[in-house]
Amino acid sequence: MIMLAALSYFNESLKSNIMLSKKTKTLVNKTFSCPLIYMLFLFTSFSTSGQCWTTMSTSDTNSGAIKTDGTLWLWGPNQYGQLSESTSTARRKIPFKVGTATNWKSVSIGHYYTVVLKTDGTLWSCGDSSYGQLGLGVPAPTVSLTQIGTATNWKTVSASEGNTSAIKTDGTLWSWGYNGNGALGDGTIVNKSSPVQIGSATNWKLVSNGGAVSAIKTDGTLWSWGYNGHGVIGDGTLVNKSSPVQIGTATNWKSISVGGTHTLAIKTDGTLWGWGENTHGELGDGTLVNKTSPVQIGSETSWQSISAGTDNSMAIKTDGTLWGWGNNAQGQSGQGTSVTSVSIPTLINNSSNNNQLIDSGAIHNLILKTDGSLYGLGWNQAYQLGDNTTNTRFVPTIIICSPLGINDNNTVDFSIYPNPAKDHFTIDCGNSNNVIGYHIEIINTLGQVIFNQPINTQQSTVELNSWSNIGMCFVKIFDAQNNVLTTRKILLQ
Repeated sequence: MIMLAALSYFNESLKSNIMLSKKTKTLVNKTFSCPLIYMLFLFTSFSTSGQCWTTMSTSDTNSGAIKTDGTLWLWGPNQYGQLSESTSTARRKIPFKVGTATNWKSVSIGHYYTVVLKTDGTLWSCGDSSYGQLGLGVPAPTVSLTQIGTATNWKTVSASEGNTSAIKTDGTLWSWGYNGNGALGDGTIVNKSSPVQIGSATNWKLVSNGGAVSAIKTDGTLWSWGYNGHGVIGDGTLVNKSSPVQIGTATNWKSISVGGTHTLAIKTDGTLWGWGENTHGELGDGTLVNKTSPVQIGSETSWQSISAGTDNSMAIKTDGTLWGWGNNAQGQSGQGTSVTSVSIPTLINNSSNNNQLIDSGAIHNLILKTDGSLYGLGWNQAYQLGDNTTNTRFVPTIIICSPLGINDNNTVDFSIYPNPAKDHFTIDCGNSNNVIGYHIEIINTLGQVIFNQPINTQQSTVELNSWSNIGMCFVKIFDAQNNVLTTRKILLQ
């Protein structure tokens, strides 16, 4: 709060006498000193600009993440209250803080609904519940996060198109929601609006919901059930299963990710396996042939984490490198272009080697790095990448940690890129048809206006050729009446 107060004060009282050459758009400013408190503020702004996330989840249109302080942030549309907001027309273009709780542990985003786990072992949900997927006992939407039952020993949860699975700390497995294809695994095809235990086993370790459902036990065995189109279950058939069936006899399965109609898995020896639909090469075995049983992808033994989307795949190796394959029509496989598809894992060259986790939506991905920064890639029409635009991203684009007080619900879809910026950055006014009279100010962390420029077109470029080591700044955009429309953080290198 002291830092925010300091910034507010300097915004009003410490305007610098900096001159701007209209011809070259270069700065000719005076040198100034930075007391210790200002340096501390600069460090704080830099460290929180993007490096604040601990975990994340995404679906087809919505995304969510948890910060290091335990707060929950959601973004995207809100048709059914999946953002835990009562206004159905609300939409969040950048991460939006939900409530004041600081003990959120993990989040799982389904189709128009959200399920979140707290550190106290309680489970909460909101959004669409047409099939009972919220687990609240009634098949009706809920517009604010509501606790599921009274249990305080939930350990992990996975949400999907219309059903949810979760594991308790006692190793029991529970499911609820849509069950038309046997996706709940309880031996029936009847929807359930409250959690029901699946069998009596107490050694379930992790579960993944997608087109089908797969889970791994503590003994390393792999089990699947539900819809089995294209062989997504992996039991060698195309027949739906309403109860868990073991996949093969291997006892060294480590992790699992179920996409729309294909599945990826990693064994403890670091090998990567896939099965199910392969129309776009999403299995990564170099073919376009569907597989009804697990097939090894290449011969590498250094795979660390995986995520299967609708028809694309992503994975991270133990060296932190990021790999993508499958459908790439919207850039979701990270090839840097709109090349239709790739059928083998391909290195995403413009991504640094500190990737930690990935989560795939329908045709986009979120990537969490070891430094706590979060990036989005692929389709973005519903603001699911959280970068305040609807621009398709062909390379990973950072999702800035939202500072308090920044308005992301403007009628104009502002975006600033690249960020961080070195030689220049572009301000894109998106859907605005009239920006005459608009202008921007760039403010440093001392509250000093170090740059201003009019905006008369939907895209304006700011040249930084003569700038150096400016650091973290704030870009304010004003309308013709001098109203602040939005504020964005940007790192000027």
